[in-house]
Amino acid sequence: MLKTVSIANSNYVKRFRREATAVAKLKHPNIIRILDTSGNEESFFIAMEFIPGGTVRDQLETGPLSRNEAMHITRNIGAALTYAHQQGIIHRDVNPNNILLDTTEDMVRPVLSDFGLIKVLAGDDYTQTQSNTILGTIDYMAPEQWKQKIPTPATDVYALALTFFEMMSGQRPFASNSPLELMDKHASEPLPPLSSVAPGVGPFFDEVLLKAAAKDPSDRFNTVADFIEALEIANGQAEETERSEKEDKAAKVVEAARSYVQGVRYDSDRALAMVEAALEICAGYPDALRLRGSIRLQQGEIEKALEDYKQGYEQVGDPASDVGVEYLQTLSQTAESFWQGQMYRDAVKHYEAIKDILSDKDYEAEPVREFWQMARTRLIEYHCRAGEAAYDTAAPENINESIHTLDRGIKLLQALKADSEYHDLREKRRLLQVRKYQSIIHDVEASIREIDTQDSKIRVSDETIFQHYLTIDEAYQALIELEPGNNEWPEQRREKLRDQSKRRCLFAIRASRRLEPDYEAALRHYKALLDIEQTKYPGIAQELDIDLNERITALQKKADHDGKYNEIQKLIADGDLLKALERLDQEFIQEGNYEHRDVIRLFWGLIYAKQHEGAFPPEWESLSGFQSLSNRLVRTERMQIQQLKDKLEPWSQSKILKTVDQGNKTLGTCEDEITSIEALTQRGCGAWCGRAT
Repeated sequence: MLKTVSIANSNYVKRFRREATAVAKLKHPNIIRILDTSGNEESFFIAMEFIPGGTVRDQLETGPLSRNEAMHITRNIGAALTYAHQQGIIHRDVNPNNILLDTTEDMVRPVLSDFGLIKVLAGDDYTQTQSNTILGTIDYMAPEQWKQKIPTPATDVYALALTFFEMMSGQRPFASNSPLELMDKHASEPLPPLSSVAPGVGPFFDEVLLKAAAKDPSDRFNTVADFIEALEIANGQAEETERSEKEDKAAKVVEAARSYVQGVRYDSDRALAMVEAALEICAGYPDALRLRGSIRLQQGEIEKALEDYKQGYEQVGDPASDVGVEYLQTLSQTAESFWQGQMYRDAVKHYEAIKDILSDKDYEAEPVREFWQMARTRLIEYHCRAGEAAYDTAAPENINESIHTLDRGIKLLQALKADSEYHDLREKRRLLQVRKYQSIIHDVEASIREIDTQDSKIRVSDETIFQHYLTIDEAYQALIELEPGNNEWPEQRREKLRDQSKRRCLFAIRASRRLEPDYEAALRHYKALLDIEQTKYPGIAQELDIDLNERITALQKKADHDGKYNEIQKLIADGDLLKALERLDQEFIQEGNYEHRDVIRLFWGLIYAKQHEGAFPPEWESLSGFQSLSNRLVRTERMQIQQLKDKLEPWSQSKILKTVDQGNKTLGTCEDEITSIEALTQRGCGAWCGRAT
């Protein structure tokens, strides 16, 4: 909770509400998040995220920050200000107090806070000014703020420059106990050179800061981003100079250390201690790493020596440099030693390190060229041997692993431009792939034969057989690509496609002729056959004497009817007989589709059930379509029955009796119930005719 603003001062209230709304919309990792605000008549507060770690001001209590720390903070705060300016918001009060440091992450996260809101809430007690319109901390206020002019992005550039000055030097560029005197300094005195206050920093930032803190806003950098870019350039120059100075110092120490491993006063421990001192002066100094590598090599610590040489080479990046040559020489000698000891994998690891350094470069000078030729020769020999061994030992159970080994060798030989060996391994891989797909076809055909030996009901219902056919077809396609001149593969593929198509037809016919037809399954098989016709085997439908379009159209219609029929069955199962009867009438009876499944039986059963308060004819309980209706009672209105009876007219008494007789063949004769059904039919016909009229 912050200090309450006087309710009488409406300017504070308006400014608070306006700025709180604007700042709360800012979403940036280096801008503090506003969680909640209040500006009612009772209290004024801002709820912000908690940032542990204190402020830059807290850090300055112990002295100036390092150049890297100051640049990191300024770089991130500059990004935050750039984002805020793009949203049309000027901070107006950038200073060390308003830069928080989040220390919960590996890299400290600078966070900019207090976008003018604190000044609004604190009112006239804020800082040392009594003005209602001047907002800012006076030690960092730009001249235009003192003159009560409208702030611009250049205003924040000015304050950020002064903040950077203080982080680097540990003191403010303008200081005075008198606000008026301080205002005069900001307005008329030029910014003192940073190098004059902090000589150790050097002159690199002087001109950049002088421009950023110009008295006239138009003389400053146009944007904060421009200011940060200029700082980065100056920082790069400072780093380069600092690195050069450190290298000079480290070189002297290394030269002294070298004297202890050359000549009569050999003392490797003393030399290594001095090398460590040189690396402390200049981390990663190539000559120091090179000397340490040579000492370790003499002591038999080969892997440590290689690591030193590698680090030194990475600093220089030139294989022909002193450290580069020694690194390559050590790699080559170590690799050849492993090779002669038949430790081929270890040898290849080191030869591949040489390849990674030299393969994309063209070096004619010795000894670099010699290292490359040796590594290339050994790598070609190794991968040819590995490829031949993989080919010779390939068996069905490990053929994929053998092909994978050949793949690796082919890629490396191509990179090494070993054309003859490359083509030889490619041919071996092709032959193995042919064997692989032939083996797949053999195994899958065996699985199909096993299915064919099963019971006929299982044989025509096990659809996994079509996955087998798909696997076979993919294998034949691969063989056709591998051996385009072999005419056996296309013909054998067509034969398998023909077998698959015949089975598809058989499965479709069986699915559509079941007691409970599965039109969706039949449709799926015919569509698969159509895909074979269109993409793999043109003319297969004609060979099988099938009009696929006609069959698919007919099955699609039946499948649609099945969907509607199943919906009606669900209504019956749920006990909603009235709705079921309406849907049956609408979807089937009015369309004249009496033959689909048990449509007519359902129709008669529902009519009977309504007449008998939900009781169905007992002899029909086991008929298809009526099992779910047994023992269900439904309240119905006789008016609804009367409206449906005219639908009975297309059905003669003989047809009705025939339907009943078919049921009686299974359940026995029930003369009394037949009589009652006939009576119901006669009454229904009369009422139905009345509806039709």
